[in-house]
Amino acid sequence: MLTYVPASTWKTRFAATLLILLVLYCATMIASNPNFGWDVVADYLFDSRILWGAFSDRMAHSRNNGYRCGTWNHFRDHGDGR
Repeated sequence: MLTYVPASTWKTRFAATLLILLVLYCATMIASNPNFGWDVVADYLFDSRILWGAFSDRMAHSRNNGYRCGTWNHFRDHGDGR
């Protein structure tokens, strides 16, 4: 059974617009701040240990999703992808 959902009111749209403007304002203030130290952020963010950790975490999530969907069991049982 489908439920009728009325269109959003002007108050909801106004609040969403204000929220988007506030988020954009904060992002602009952080991005344009000369004291933020973007070089330090880049050094830490693109460090090989951080990138390897992010890659292994993504691989672990992919493997777990494969187990949930049943695709990894096929390769584990036969070993050769048959």
